[in-house]
Amino acid sequence: MLQSDLYKTRSLAVRRAPVIVAIALFMPRVVLPTASHLALPVHALQPARRDMSFLGFLLALPRKLLNPMVDVPPSVARPLTKWADGMKPPKAAEWFVDCFRMRMHDDAAWAKSKYHKFYSRSPLATLRDFLIFCNLATDRGVVPKNLPWSVVLDKADETLSIPFAKRNAEVKYGEEYVFAELQGGRSLRATGTAVYGCWFREFWPSAVQFKEINRAFPNDASLFDDRARFARVGVIKWWKQLHESLEKQFKKRGRQ
Repeated sequence: MLQSDLYKTRSLAVRRAPVIVAIALFMPRVVLPTASHLALPVHALQPARRDMSFLGFLLALPRKLLNPMVDVPPSVARPLTKWADGMKPPKAAEWFVDCFRMRMHDDAAWAKSKYHKFYSRSPLATLRDFLIFCNLATDRGVVPKNLPWSVVLDKADETLSIPFAKRNAEVKYGEEYVFAELQGGRSLRATGTAVYGCWFREFWPSAVQFKEINRAFPNDASLFDDRARFARVGVIKWWKQLHESLEKQFKKRGRQ
């Protein structure tokens, strides 16, 4: 019986090993739970240290205990506008757009385009996703008071149709580390998580709040019928101009 149990335990460790390795590669600085947390033998997983901090406790909580539309994920610092500290408004506007672009790429790459389908959607759908992002950011207190929406839309016009992966972020801004805000830095992924209220691999669009906001932003030309949808994130004229520009860009790049 002892040998049989040992064999089963080792088999479990082998089956879970690829998952552990994948997590370690994707987020190399995240402290992995201890062996007892994963019900693995001590020799199957040797964490660098035990994380007994409050952050470590939150990371170990079952997902169902965290409400993604209310609770701020533990990788996001407070206040939620901390990402803009030390940035001039034009640079903050560009960074804000890049935050959306990277989230689009992450959703397409890691969630199999379940949420945004950035690489195959129309100019209107891309603009609608960005409009929802901007309104959510405003609702959740992620937007600093001095963020110039005219500059945000100008930067969106320049870059919104161009993919932006983590490697692009690292070239442009240096290391992209989701827990950087907790160390006094900033992270595109952490800010995107603060806006949407969840990590990009979680199945949050089934939440009632997300369905409600999707109904509030039609996915056809009637999106422009209500000026109130644009009132807090610029003016409707700027958004119409952005849509016209995206249509031209999509045609130029053969995406329409």
